[in-house]
Amino acid sequence: MSPLKAIVLILLAGLVTPALAAEKIVVAVGNNLGLEGEEPLRFAERDAQRMADVMVDLGGADRQRVFVLRGQKPAGLQAVLIEIRGRAAELARQGRDVMLVFYYAGHGDRNALNMGPEKLSRTRLDNWIEQIPASLKLLVIDSCQTAGGSRARGVTRGEPFDIHLSAQPNAGTVVVTSASPGEPAQESDELGGAVFSHYLLSGLRGPADSNADRQVTLQEAYAFAYSRTLLRTAGHRAGVQHPVFDYDLKGSGPLVLTQTGSASARLVFPAESDVRYLVYRLPGRNILAEVPSRADRESTLALPAGRFLVQRRELGRYGLLEVDLPWGGQQAIDPERFSRMDYQRLALRGGRISIHNWLVAAGYHTELIPSADLGMAQGGIISAGYTSGSLFFDLRTTFCWSPIDYDRYIGSEYRLGLCPSVNILLGQSRFGFRLGLGLLIQPTWQHLIDRQADRLAAAGLEYEERHRSVGLGPQLIAGFSTAILPFTAMQLEISYSPVWIHTVSGPIDLRHSIGLGVGVSHAF
Repeated sequence: MSPLKAIVLILLAGLVTPALAAEKIVVAVGNNLGLEGEEPLRFAERDAQRMADVMVDLGGADRQRVFVLRGQKPAGLQAVLIEIRGRAAELARQGRDVMLVFYYAGHGDRNALNMGPEKLSRTRLDNWIEQIPASLKLLVIDSCQTAGGSRARGVTRGEPFDIHLSAQPNAGTVVVTSASPGEPAQESDELGGAVFSHYLLSGLRGPADSNADRQVTLQEAYAFAYSRTLLRTAGHRAGVQHPVFDYDLKGSGPLVLTQTGSASARLVFPAESDVRYLVYRLPGRNILAEVPSRADRESTLALPAGRFLVQRRELGRYGLLEVDLPWGGQQAIDPERFSRMDYQRLALRGGRISIHNWLVAAGYHTELIPSADLGMAQGGIISAGYTSGSLFFDLRTTFCWSPIDYDRYIGSEYRLGLCPSVNILLGQSRFGFRLGLGLLIQPTWQHLIDRQADRLAAAGLEYEERHRSVGLGPQLIAGFSTAILPFTAMQLEISYSPVWIHTVSGPIDLRHSIGLGVGVSHAF
């Protein structure tokens, strides 16, 4: 934000009619589908519902005056705006101020909104909205181009997306767009919505309340969403995204959009640096809001009563905490109560948090037995495990082959290893470490051929021997993993086992085995 823009926004706080004193009419439009050839969006319709929910929960909007249009054509929007025009006129006759909040998320370009297979021209939309007798109009347009995928949301790169409405007498209009002209705005699979809308909606629930007066003004919400959007998109290959704020306003007083003091429940986050919290509504586990920590004071998030899952992120470390908020309840978040979580078991897909406790792995395995005249064993490893907190319960199966080169015999040894183990997880980020103790059960088969096989065969004597044995002993395990994809990691494992071997016809023998495994694991 330029210094001039920041000064204008600060001065604007004293020039606008208080929004919560007006009767609020909300129109939230979301279209996942655009014109033919435009790949469907994932989050536009859900973003529209989230905007409507915030306005009802905290913005003082009567649910009967909130209209959510999902997947509608222009004719459906026109019918709603005609109805709103009549309602606003009736309220105006009663001497009551009216504020119109119009939110759009979907495909479009500088000239039209692409609502399903039809275009709605900007000129027609301007005319429809101008006819509504509202003293204050707030338009939020999040029509953008998705980066990082083939989905295209909104304007063509290089084309500005602007809506200009003529200011009526004693009226005001504010237009907020998610990106500056020529910039592609971005949609995030992790956040489960458009980046700008995600931070705007989060800010309206309290994190944008810069002066801690339990109300969020338009200026606070915009400044919060602007800064967080820049931070989120900085360094992205699609480029930095700069939201746009345009206005033509008359009046006095701050433009208050939401009041967090009216919330049915609240979460209070501690003062700390470089930490952010993601909050999900249970049982669906869709992301509801994001709260970046403040070093100078606590942060409050206004919520409806219910159950929530809070994810804590700090320098690659992840933690989870489930919270039950009754009506009128308030709970302080204690960082010490979070259950730490390995990154490879925690990921976001489509705005939903997934916690995967089961883990399967497969890879290459090699063993060395220094106490026996055996070559390096080659083989594979497969395993399945379950995570509970910081403990990992694993069942590993190894299979390998090694050559035998004795003074009298040559041949092969085949070993199968079964090892249930308990491991302590030491790393809780993209890099994980574990230490484990298991019980190794190791059946072994040997096929030996006498070096004098030709002479023995000519004499009609046996020259082959086959032996079976079973080994038993503890196994110490040290493992390292690094995430390469959500739910998928590369693994390196080192093990040591003193194994007591019992053969059918021989004494018990002690072997010291050192194993090394490299593979890929996947959580589900």
